[in-house]
Amino acid sequence: MLPAQIEENENYKFVIDHRNPLCIVLASQALLAANTPVQPLWHREAGDERSFKALVRWIGVRRSRWQEWGRLAEALGRDRFYHHMAERMALEPIGECVASVMQPLDDPRALMVGEMLNGATGLVTEELYVHRFDTAAKRKQFLDWFYTGDNCNHAATLIQVAYSHGTTVLGEMLDQIANGPKPLKANRKTGRRAAPKNRKAA
Repeated sequence: MLPAQIEENENYKFVIDHRNPLCIVLASQALLAANTPVQPLWHREAGDERSFKALVRWIGVRRSRWQEWGRLAEALGRDRFYHHMAERMALEPIGECVASVMQPLDDPRALMVGEMLNGATGLVTEELYVHRFDTAAKRKQFLDWFYTGDNCNHAATLIQVAYSHGTTVLGEMLDQIANGPKPLKANRKTGRRAAPKNRKAA
């Protein structure tokens, strides 16, 4: 699952190699700040853009491990750490994201945020975050919004917020949507959307 918060001053980071847009590298802040070419702690190159996106996603989902991996890379040395990462990727295969998922859970306040992956084991759904609204009514309000018009197409954008800023910020956005104005609903008799009722002036 994604971390709740992302610290900007992390000592170890994965970045895209500016010399090769299909290569991602693990480096420390000291290495990134160096003015001369340096050897990264670890790197992996993808064969094409689709494979690279899947690789970046695999790394991104595991952001909570970045600092541990950085320290481990420096402790183990290059060869042993490359072997360690190869083992991790064998145990947790890389999959291509084919859909974003917002799924209500049995808990009437809970919503699972995840992604559907197509990989070596077929189609699987990976949970990224479970959000709990203040009340069941708030979750229903969010789902009413989500299933209105093309709002479901915003799922990938919402998930990207969690990748970039952490799940705390995503949760705040989900609550803001749930607390917003109720979406227009279809009129059961005519099939048309019902217009909101005019409020009387105070």
